[in-house]
Amino acid sequence: MSVSDDDQPIAREEARIALLLLQVAASQAEIGPFARRQRATAQAATRLYRSAQALGGGMRAAG
Repeated sequence: MSVSDDDQPIAREEARIALLLLQVAASQAEIGPFARRQRATAQAATRLYRSAQALGGGMRAAG
């Protein structure tokens, strides 16, 4: 599906809005460049996960 010349400004504006909404969502979820410093690395996430497991806060299988 091609975009006509008349629709290009609309498509660009829609793309800008989509990018803005994506940035807002990432900010709210605190992921990517919006992550809190202590959660920004995989190592920090691993430490947090292991601490939660040690405290018995992990998910248990239903059964």
